[in-house]
Amino acid sequence: MKEIKIGSRVVQEFTPPFVIAEIGANYNGDIEVAKEMVIKARDAGVECAKFQSWTKESIMSRELYDKREAELTVFGHKTQSELLDYLSMSEKDHFVLKEFCDSQGIMFSTTPISFRHVDLMADLDVPFFKIASMDVNHPLFIEYIGKKGKPTILSTGMSSIREVATAVDAFLS
Repeated sequence: MKEIKIGSRVVQEFTPPFVIAEIGANYNGDIEVAKEMVIKARDAGVECAKFQSWTKESIMSRELYDKREAELTVFGHKTQSELLDYLSMSEKDHFVLKEFCDSQGIMFSTTPISFRHVDLMADLDVPFFKIASMDVNHPLFIEYIGKKGKPTILSTGMSSIREVATAVDAFLS
């Protein structure tokens, strides 16, 4: 079996599993909570804290956004726009969390949802990319990530074998 190098960690048959804490956006927009989650993950023996990189413009279609904008009141926010701004990670927060993870001896990574965030992750020199299952049918996006030359995890939930094969072809092109 071929080995995969993620940062300085080699993953191959018969090595311990590479464990990732899927923090995502579960820190509810509070960078201090995110840092606490990183520390808890590190203390539990996790090797990587993974977040999500998106903005209100990249996470949903304009049609759905407009439809739901008037309907939403969650976490005390009056609009969906305010909620999404609150929950999304700013560019500055990416750098803060990357630096914090480095200082804690745990890898930082993220699932980018846009081309802009792929470039940001490359600038941050993340050890790997993670492609969300919702992007399996987005070959241009997958190809763009593939060209960054990093190990990549492709989530395939709800995908057919044909869709996965097409995604892999896009990644390798």
